[in-house]
Amino acid sequence: MKILDEIREYNVRLNYRELNDLVTRINNRVNTQVNQGTGRIPLMYFNKEKAFLCSQPADTIRKPYQIATHTAKVNHSSMFQYNGCQYSVPPEYVGKNVSLQIYDGYIHVYYSTYFITIHMISKKKLNYHNEHYTAIARKSHAFKDENIADRAKKILKR
Repeated sequence: MKILDEIREYNVRLNYRELNDLVTRINNRVNTQVNQGTGRIPLMYFNKEKAFLCSQPADTIRKPYQIATHTAKVNHSSMFQYNGCQYSVPPEYVGKNVSLQIYDGYIHVYYSTYFITIHMISKKKLNYHNEHYTAIARKSHAFKDENIADRAKKILKR
């Protein structure tokens, strides 16, 4: 906590480069002092242990485990595009950029870190979830409220 308090003392007076320099100075100072818990100097033991650390596996091994993130903008129809096909999201995301993570044949859709929905990757041009279609129709006021859910089910069965 003392380190965070030391950084907070500067509050907003530092730009990114100055903040980076401050953190580097604090890091160097703390790593060359005797640690209260172990009674040892961390930097001395890091140099000894460094020889026993393994390097990261080759990129060819790591690559299959990394999930690529794509971004897409939600259009006025509450749809985003991926590989020439459109997929639905709730209407409150219209005009916003969403993050897409594609794995196991599904598109996982996020706004910031909030999970929105999941779609199975499809060759169909338009891919709706029933609840998204209903919300979009409600927002457009195209149908009476009592008919929206029934119409959505009929249309999406096609």
